[in-house]
Amino acid sequence: MIRTCDPATGAPLAVYLEHTSTERAAMITAAARAQRGWQEMAVDERGAALHAAAALLTARTDDYAELITREMGKPIAYARAEVSECAAILRRHAGQPPSTPIGPVLAVTSWMNPFQQVLCLSAPELMAGAAVLVQPAPNVTGCALALEQLLTDAGCPAGVFAAVLASESIADDLAADPRISRVVGGDAAAVPVGSCPADDVPDAVAAALRGLAVPHLVVTGPVPGRAIVETVARLRVGDPFDPETDIGPLALPDLVHDLDQQVAGLIAAGARLVTGGRRVDRAGWYYAPTVLVFPDGVAPPAELPPGPVVIIRPGRPGEGRAAR
Repeated sequence: MIRTCDPATGAPLAVYLEHTSTERAAMITAAARAQRGWQEMAVDERGAALHAAAALLTARTDDYAELITREMGKPIAYARAEVSECAAILRRHAGQPPSTPIGPVLAVTSWMNPFQQVLCLSAPELMAGAAVLVQPAPNVTGCALALEQLLTDAGCPAGVFAAVLASESIADDLAADPRISRVVGGDAAAVPVGSCPADDVPDAVAAALRGLAVPHLVVTGPVPGRAIVETVARLRVGDPFDPETDIGPLALPDLVHDLDQQVAGLIAAGARLVTGGRRVDRAGWYYAPTVLVFPDGVAPPAELPPGPVVIIRPGRPGEGRAAR
């Protein structure tokens, strides 16, 4: 049984039945069968289906954005932007020459960017003529099912794209079936690094905390602590359905606990807390926007649980990629 909850309140959203092992085997059979017919379609026909899906995404932007926000807490303005980017992804792949189909493919996706990650992985496979089975993170089950319906509505044959529902990872079991050609996706663990001059740090921090830029900044020059605090104080933490909200809740309660524990450990190891470093006292799964500065000799972590935390360390010009 899969139970989804609203991360802004903790209230239950929906209950889904998991697919049994027999049902999963039948889905692989259906995908292999559907793939044969999908590959025989003209490339232009497959492209037309992706273009149709892009048009439906655009027409249903508000509904899909609301679903994203409801299931994983992304502020509604950013959820709408994700849906818009997904339409662009589909149109882009629909206009590209397809690669050689190798499928069916299993896509394993996380709760972050629940529409965009699925379509980034699936669109090139579908355009190539491969069938795709997706195992989404359980907390965004509704998003995965909405994408399945979207592609069906756009003209993809039954079985070409389907969501496999499970409360825990079954990727190994699915991949053991010889009809699954390969597995794509998974969680990205490494913290990307960006660089910026000291004058740009406050704006770069704000963008990173909103999830719009890299969370690890290499700063050339003195770190402007007071300006960072003032900038972060202007960020609005709250209801993700409020269009003025900058930072919504974390997607899962365990993420709040894990993030809080790791931040405390980093401070104990020598990181300087500029602002934040605590849970937000309200219903739902919120964590205060947090900025940590790592002095010379204190190594920043290579990984962090997802959340509104920015790492700053001193460095040389050009180290890391440019921060947006």
